[in-house]
Amino acid sequence: MISDNLSLVEGEWKNFIFKRIEPEDYLIVLDHVVKYFLIDEPTCAPLGWSLEFQEEMYTAVTTMMDDGLSFYALDKRSREVRNQNFEV
Repeated sequence: MISDNLSLVEGEWKNFIFKRIEPEDYLIVLDHVVKYFLIDEPTCAPLGWSLEFQEEMYTAVTTMMDDGLSFYALDKRSREVRNQNFEV
């Protein structure tokens, strides 16, 4: 059932490519989540950022991506993951 509906979300739109997160995409998505969300996130900052904490966050985020229902957007030109503002 999931694979039948992927075409509703995956594909190109304006300057973006929307794609389901596959295991081979995990590292690029994890790095993006850490850089733009977790390091400055108010509940994470007081805990202090360390490699051990980063590994714990990678495990938590990977567990969420394992369901096969997570998507990400790539900028067509830069091939970078986008997290907001899908204006052209």
